[in-house]
Amino acid sequence: MHRTKPATSSILTLLTVASLSFVSPNAQADELNRFWRHIHRTQSGLYDGDVHNPSSSDIDLYNEMEECIQRSIDRNGLNQQSSPEVADTLLDSINRTVLVEIKQAITPQQAHALEQLAKCTREIFPITRLKHRNFHEAGGGNDVTYLQVLLQHFLPEVYETVLQITDLAYHTAQWSTIHMPLPRKCGLRTSEHLNYDSFKTLGGHADSGSVYTTVFSLSDSRKYKGGEFYVGTLPYESILIDEGESADPNATIPFYDELYYYKPRQYSAVVFWSFLYHGVTGVNGTRETFANELWMHNDAPWFKTRPMNAEMELFLKRLGGRLVETEGDVNEVAKLWPLKNEVKDYDYFYDYGVDRWLEAFDVEDERSEL
Repeated sequence: MHRTKPATSSILTLLTVASLSFVSPNAQADELNRFWRHIHRTQSGLYDGDVHNPSSSDIDLYNEMEECIQRSIDRNGLNQQSSPEVADTLLDSINRTVLVEIKQAITPQQAHALEQLAKCTREIFPITRLKHRNFHEAGGGNDVTYLQVLLQHFLPEVYETVLQITDLAYHTAQWSTIHMPLPRKCGLRTSEHLNYDSFKTLGGHADSGSVYTTVFSLSDSRKYKGGEFYVGTLPYESILIDEGESADPNATIPFYDELYYYKPRQYSAVVFWSFLYHGVTGVNGTRETFANELWMHNDAPWFKTRPMNAEMELFLKRLGGRLVETEGDVNEVAKLWPLKNEVKDYDYFYDYGVDRWLEAFDVEDERSEL
């Protein structure tokens, strides 16, 4: 990786995190797959419908999806494991490893199967699983195909690879020493196949509300120009801290102390703290990636793509200890999913915000002026 010069600003305030002690808002001892295991058990229940009425299309598309998978994916070799090797790590200003780069993270057979899964998903579920996602404030964007639930059910071998690679990063970085959760104790918030054909760039942002982001490179980097992944070593939330009345309102406040750039190797992966500032430089050519976010809740339900923490917390509160065992149950519990105007303190940009972030992750607040 190569880096920029350190950002210089007399008014930039650093959030120094002395310790992280993650406590799941969903402390119930139920399985992570509680909101989609009925699909796996009954081999039914995949609708391309609205969140508050999952079967609004009136057509269960499970069989169509299964048929597409069967004709498109050769399962031979999917169980074969890759030979991952740690290629590089990135440290922050207090010498914590915040990112791990791993080469040979996914096999070519698994990558091809994943691309076919995404293709079938776009074909069968064009309403809810495909989004032309514009990052209005940050700039750029991507075309995203949402794969959660479909990944775990139809390609469990690839999902296991996601967990293994995140586990490898966890142990390499020794994240247990700062009390970060085991990846296998986290739910899958979102799983996304991404390309940049329509946008050509992805503005800097953070995956706020998630714990780990694991991104696999599917494209040969020699076949496109640009498209470097970049990451800053400060939490994105640090920019929310009050800079004081003396701050220049026209000054540009950096979201990082340094930016690090790297050109992804095909079949490699990066695993990093989700709340770090990151993005993709301008790209000319086809650049496809496979991004996954793990968080402190159950796996996201089928009827909601990339839910917010505030939404999930209110949903779980309304649900209580109620089990989700059948398609009928899902149709009923989906009605408990909150509307945006029902979620208090909903913040589009930061999800938690600094105060919620400090509270949720039990962070010791040591703020100092640079």
